[in-house]
Amino acid sequence: MKDFIKQNMGSVINWSLTLGWMAIVFYLWQYSGIKKPDELNEVGDFLAGVFAPLAFFWLVRGFYQQGKGLEQNSIALNLQAQELQASTEALNLQVQEMKASVEQQKQMAEYQRLEIEERHNTVEPFIEVDAGFINSGGLYSFTFYIKNISDNDARNILVKIDVTNCSVDASKHFNVLTKGTNVTITSAFTANEKLTYESHVTFERVIHLKYESILGRAYEQIYLLEVGKSLGSIHKRITRTS
Repeated sequence: MKDFIKQNMGSVINWSLTLGWMAIVFYLWQYSGIKKPDELNEVGDFLAGVFAPLAFFWLVRGFYQQGKGLEQNSIALNLQAQELQASTEALNLQVQEMKASVEQQKQMAEYQRLEIEERHNTVEPFIEVDAGFINSGGLYSFTFYIKNISDNDARNILVKIDVTNCSVDASKHFNVLTKGTNVTITSAFTANEKLTYESHVTFERVIHLKYESILGRAYEQIYLLEVGKSLGSIHKRITRTS
């Protein structure tokens, strides 16, 4: 009960004053020597005079209560604004933390990429292709040299030689080409190549080389072999094109 009175002290005082005023009016009406109005208009004037102060009191009280309500609304809006600002700051902090986390992950990913790339570079094999040909009693043949000139082994070496106007599969596969070693591939001139060469016309072969490092990274090279009597004393030129 005491808590209720404390929480509603304003209303208790208002109603206490109202009831007290009405009690005074009732007492004066019943027990004082005031002349009671007889006419209807006199009764109206009497009631107006009696209740006018009370009406004015409640009017003032209403304005006061409205002001208190506006003040409470203003306080509530300020609290909401503060909470919104705090929420915005917390959200901005989370965004900054997420950005920092993403940047850190990017740096870690880049570091891992560089580390992996360094490992691949460390074991990368380097292979060269060269070619020569000989004439043995009118029979011409190529010798292709596949050389591992690095300190790293190569695996799954595939050599494919494209011969113009020839459907023969001229590809060779080697499982391993260890560091500092080489393998050779021999291939005879086709009839068309022999005729072209002896006619002092240049012809070409394309050599495709594919291989892997010990970590499985794939590499590919392409060489262009040109053969003709107009190409200097050795009658051939080999160029890496990719």
